[in-house]
Amino acid sequence: MSIILFQQFLRLISELQIAVTELISTAYVLRNYNSTFVATIRIYNMNDTLSVSHLYGTRTNFNMQLFLLTAVNSDDRLDFTLISLPLDENQVGLSSGETISITVEFMGYVPKEVCQMFTELCIEVNPSQQSSYSSPSSFTGNRLCHNATEYVICFGEY
Repeated sequence: MSIILFQQFLRLISELQIAVTELISTAYVLRNYNSTFVATIRIYNMNDTLSVSHLYGTRTNFNMQLFLLTAVNSDDRLDFTLISLPLDENQVGLSSGETISITVEFMGYVPKEVCQMFTELCIEVNPSQQSSYSSPSSFTGNRLCHNATEYVICFGEY
C-alpha cells in the first residue's frame, strides 16, 4: 500500500498546470473553403515550483488542438488540422509563473450546412507524448474558447 501512495505522491509533484491565457489572431475561417488559421497562443505556468524543461532533438512539449464546439461543454466538435508549429517554439521551457507565446497554423473546413451550429472556437494545449511535463487529467485550464462569430464567417455567398 505504501508503494502505491508514494507513486501517487510522485505523480502529484511532477504534474504541472498550464493555462492558455490568450488567443490572438486576425484570421478568419470562411465556410465551404479550406481556411488557414494562424494564431499566437499565450501559455502560462500556474505551478509555484515546477517548470517545463527546454527540450532538444525531435522531442516537443506541447500538443495543440483547434476546434469548433456547438456549446462550451459540448462533445459536438469539428477539429482543425495543425499544419505548422515551429519546433523551436514547441521545445521552449516554461518556468514557474512565466508566460510564453507560440505561433501556430491550422487548416480547417467548415461545411455551409453546419457552420451556424458552432458557437465556440477553442484552442487546447496538452503535454505532447514526449513532453518534459504531465498535466492532471481533471485540469481544464488548458482550454480557451472564444465566440465563434469572432473568427468564423458563416454568411455570404461562399
